[in-house]
Amino acid sequence: MGFEINSPADEQLLVTYTSARNRVRDTVAFGVYHHVKAALEAYDHLDTLVASLAQGSGNQPVLAAYHASLMTAIASETVALRTSAEALVASIEAIEALQPGTFGIQLPPPPEN
Repeated sequence: MGFEINSPADEQLLVTYTSARNRVRDTVAFGVYHHVKAALEAYDHLDTLVASLAQGSGNQPVLAAYHASLMTAIASETVALRTSAEALVASIEAIEALQPGTFGIQLPPPPEN
């Protein structure tokens, strides 16, 4: 049975529903998903940079050591944050794959073997 609009109240109910649904969809699609993916990419870039600095010369290893000393106090929380972020991205992508259009995001191509 499809939803029928037979009155202004029915129309308002539909608008209320679609507004609430789209608010979730748009927040995930245009905010959470892309920003979390960008944050993960930024962490990966930082890791690569710090590893390169550690192998460098002059002040580069000193800067890498300085960074490591700053991260010591938050290392376990940073790991938890990154793990949770990866799980969030995977969940969003799984939902989109199961019900295309839920978030209206472009799914990454499947990994090549």
